Amino acid sequence: MISRRLFLATAGILSLSRLAVAQAQRVWRIGYIAPGLPDDQAFFQAFVEGLRALGHTEGQNVLIDQRTNGRPEALPVLAEELVRAKVDVIVAPTTPVARAAKGATTSIPIVFTIVSDPIGSGLVASFSHPGGNLTGLTDMGVDLVGKQLDLLKQVVPHLKRVGALGNPADKVWEGVWREAPAAARRLRLEISSVLMTTPEELEIAFTDLHRRVQGLLIAPQVFFSVHRKRLIELTASARMPAIQGVSRCGRSNFLRPKLCRSAP
Repeated sequence: MISRRLFLATAGILSLSRLAVAQAQRVWRIGYIAPGLPDDQAFFQAFVEGLRALGHTEGQNVLIDQRTNGRPEALPVLAEELVRAKVDVIVAPTTPVARAAKGATTSIPIVFTIVSDPIGSGLVASFSHPGGNLTGLTDMGVDLVGKQLDLLKQVVPHLKRVGALGNPADKVWEGVWREAPAAARRLRLEISSVLMTTPEELEIAFTDLHRRVQGLLIAPQVFFSVHRKRLIELTASARMPAIQGVSRCGRSNFLRPKLCRSAP
């Protein structure tokens, strides 16, 4: 899954620099910001393999300037470093990385991946005419929130109360919460938001969550991907059925939503 997605992302990046045909000897410099996910290394390796499959070998006709820190607040600094390094294009996995890159430059092309709501996050104007210097791929639109709730209800027919886990510091949450209440009403579900921005708040939220809700809708945000192992442990311990748009039980799935249900 990851290799296929990165192959497509790589093709998108290279389409931005077709003038290489006229400058065949030029070595193109690609800036890459690792978002701090558990799959960072696997994702980056798939990206490199995608480049190689298209005839671009690191150290020969492309150079990859990879930056990583692991702290969300460091992303703008990493993006500014790449701008100062005068890279030809920036690869921006995840919404926070793409937003940091957008804030650092309006001229260097930026290609994003694993972005759940590029329009709502303010990255592009529309899918057909993105505008500006950003383009890329989206892993899940917030318009699928209703389908996720529908799937959750199919798996748990007695479902009445759902908790929507979200990180309000990430703009993706705004799109999720814009869609979730209306979808819940159509399905005759009660839905309430369960907000958190730190791992400690994640732990606290689960202390009595089973008393308030019968299932969870987990927003497709980087926060929950970073802490997905602990999140799965908590849902299993609480015997709480949950659906998440970015990760699946055990490993990442960047192409489609996957239902994660704890054992009975």
